[in-house]
Amino acid sequence: MQGVIRGAANQRNPTIPAPLDRIRAVFDGSFATINSTVANVFAADQNRREMLRVSSSVTFVSGDGDLPDNVLEKFIEDGTFSNAASTTTKYSFRRYPEWLRDGDTRLGYWTVIGTTMKAKTPATVTAFTGTATVSFICSPEVPAEEDDEFVAPADFVSDFENAMVQYIQGQIAELAATTA
Repeated sequence: MQGVIRGAANQRNPTIPAPLDRIRAVFDGSFATINSTVANVFAADQNRREMLRVSSSVTFVSGDGDLPDNVLEKFIEDGTFSNAASTTTKYSFRRYPEWLRDGDTRLGYWTVIGTTMKAKTPATVTAFTGTATVSFICSPEVPAEEDDEFVAPADFVSDFENAMVQYIQGQIAELAATTA
């Protein structure tokens, strides 16, 4: 995909002089930022948000687990949490970490503080220890290497390509203006 976008940047405005190395540097340096920006815009559309849902397992020790990478924080409340050992136990998200009072013991609770997930079990309301299956709205993984595949829904890839080309064209025009 990177080759397609890099080629598109040259084809769209061939009159602006810019070395290919500069285009590659702009592309590689802005990939993660544009990916995150496009993901937030994409997820804002309720009809497309579920296309970005990713499930994973998180291990909790004394109520703490690591929030998966690339979670879109604006859509954290769309996340789900289930105890892998007990599919009948239900967990509710709380925006605030209200662990001081026991609350409703029919449900377990989970929240996010920074990059840490916190969870308590129902009934006795104790810290959750074990493995949970979570799903969140996430931005697609940024490829580690230039040749790695960018895995994302087709609609997202189209939006990403358009945003990246517009960004690169803006950077090239800015470079041309400063060297003129």
